[in-house]
Amino acid sequence: MKKFLTCVLVLALILTLSAAGGSGIRAAADAPEDLPGAYEMIGMLLRGVPYPEQQRDARSAFRLLVNEDGTAALTTPDGVRSFTWDGENFTAEDGLQIPYSFEDGVLVLLEDDFALTFQKMEGVVGRWIAAVNLGSLLETEIPEALKAVAGELALELRSDMSCTLSLESDSVLPSLRQAVKELYSASLEASGSSTEDAEEAYGKSLDEIVASLVASMDLTGLDDSQTGTYMLRDGNIALRLESGNAPGSWDSSTMSLTLPTYGELRFDHVSGEDTLAKGEGAMSYETYAAAEPGTPVVIEAYVQACQEWWEDTITVYAQDGAGGYFIYNMDCSEKEAERLIPGQKIRVTGIKSVESGEAEIQEASFAFLKGNYLFPPADVTELLDREELIVYQNQLVSFKGMTIEPWDESGAAFAYKDPDGMTDDLYFKASRDGKIYEFRVEFSLCGKSTGVYKAVEALKAGDSVDLEGFLCWDEGANPHITSITVK
Repeated sequence: MKKFLTCVLVLALILTLSAAGGSGIRAAADAPEDLPGAYEMIGMLLRGVPYPEQQRDARSAFRLLVNEDGTAALTTPDGVRSFTWDGENFTAEDGLQIPYSFEDGVLVLLEDDFALTFQKMEGVVGRWIAAVNLGSLLETEIPEALKAVAGELALELRSDMSCTLSLESDSVLPSLRQAVKELYSASLEASGSSTEDAEEAYGKSLDEIVASLVASMDLTGLDDSQTGTYMLRDGNIALRLESGNAPGSWDSSTMSLTLPTYGELRFDHVSGEDTLAKGEGAMSYETYAAAEPGTPVVIEAYVQACQEWWEDTITVYAQDGAGGYFIYNMDCSEKEAERLIPGQKIRVTGIKSVESGEAEIQEASFAFLKGNYLFPPADVTELLDREELIVYQNQLVSFKGMTIEPWDESGAAFAYKDPDGMTDDLYFKASRDGKIYEFRVEFSLCGKSTGVYKAVEALKAGDSVDLEGFLCWDEGANPHITSITVK
């Protein structure tokens, strides 16, 4: 499937665009000042036919970087394609000219029977943290007691395709202070001197010593900024650095970088730095969770998935760094729905409601905000039979090492909500440690043509599986499964 998707898009972009002509959409007459930036592909039309629904997830593997110097690069699963651009066209290396239009952060590359639509991205996309021994980073002479001090290096990926590597002072200072205090204590015990005497001997106060040590840390060999490209796959971030100094390997949650002098470091994924940032008047998740049903609410969060748009409404699964939100039948035009892609930050105004234990926002309207972030699933397998599971309500979660159980006496591994038409929601059961739990595939979220729907239709009792989905509630956990891996 991945090979097929790659061929479809790469050939569509690189080969089928050789046809001459225009689509009738007016291309920009002058180069827009705000065109440079990073873009995610959000749509594709080929001879007027929309991008197939079952291939929606593959779109996020394509990124377009438009540089201020008139160059551009399209990142695909197969590599990077180079372009130049002006006020009217993107020009490929072979001379092929592709007209474009640009409005409100949406860039469309177009031809007679072909169009690719990209949306501009903003903000921090992700952060990874690695524990380091600061003794290997301190180039100044320091007492032995300080050489074992541990700290953290933070690798931050931003949507302008830059990566910054920095020392996390918040994690460093406490351990440095403790080490210096221990050094003081040993010195005082040996000499019988007072704290003031010890500080006078050093010529600095405790805080001054710590500050000077931090200032002396030399990250030689770790460039201030590592350039690179990234792509989003299956809702997670994969990074490809382009630096001879920092070759790396990674999966959705961890990253391993080989750095000069310091060897190989393992970085663990953490939430984006700005995922908890709220605008004026927006509630924290804690305030929202404590609000009574019927209360007006205003929240800011990142779209993680959307159900099918219908009659100017759409149902959204959203998260911030503290919790999840289920936004039911939110007012949304069809044009707005096209921009409401996973990762998009939005501000939502509505009324909080609780139905059968499910906290949701109704009568909702929204506005687009700058920001883009996708959260990795939280592994809640060990909480399946515990009350604490509800803390993760409406978040993307995973259940690992599950065993498929027969749905009923027939021995079938699943059931259709509409058994006659064999459409609509799917239901199945899976067990762990002798306890059986029910799951569903929400048809309006993952329809019959999606990979997860087909995977459930192929299940057999006894299959060992890992599951991912949104932890909705209906008199108990009612996960809307979006991904299933049969082991």
